[in-house]
Amino acid sequence: LTGYRWIDHRNANGGAYFPYQFYYRIISNANVIINGIDKTVGLPADKNNILGQALAYRGWAYFNLVQLYGKRFVKGAANDGLGVPLVLTNTTEGQARATVAEVYTQINTDLNTAAGLLTNTRPDKSNLNLSVVLGLQARVALTQQEWATAATKAAAARAGYSLMSTSAQFLDGSSTWTNPEWMWASSQIDDQTEY
Repeated sequence: LTGYRWIDHRNANGGAYFPYQFYYRIISNANVIINGIDKTVGLPADKNNILGQALAYRGWAYFNLVQLYGKRFVKGAANDGLGVPLVLTNTTEGQARATVAEVYTQINTDLNTAAGLLTNTRPDKSNLNLSVVLGLQARVALTQQEWATAATKAAAARAGYSLMSTSAQFLDGSSTWTNPEWMWASSQIDDQTEY
């Protein structure tokens, strides 16, 4: 019932812990790829795609973490309040919290690098591509009060995507991964779900 009363965020053993653990798991997995990609064998285009997706995931995860557990970003301010630990290699050693400014610098570095590595080609909507990274960059720019950048990135992200246009699309509850407005989605396989 705490979720319905909007007090879960004050529960250190539940609501506050789960997102922290979830996003740092994504970061850990991304770090394995980012730090090990040079030791792999494969076509450069494939390696760039894999690295770009890992960087995008890490930037996305840090963006969510700093909003949940850090001070709010304020344009023009020092943003030297505590953010979250920046873990760029896998370690079990505890890390000090970085400043909000440092976390946003890393987010932007990861997303900018990912944008330079990815294209809009992908085998499935569950894979990150350039459009998704541009959309993430637009969201980060909004949070950093960079309005013109946000508008430019959002327009670039949306290119090639159509809006819902049929009654069936409007009535599906936005729960169908094939919806043309969804840029990034996952098709849940029936035998791989708990529901």
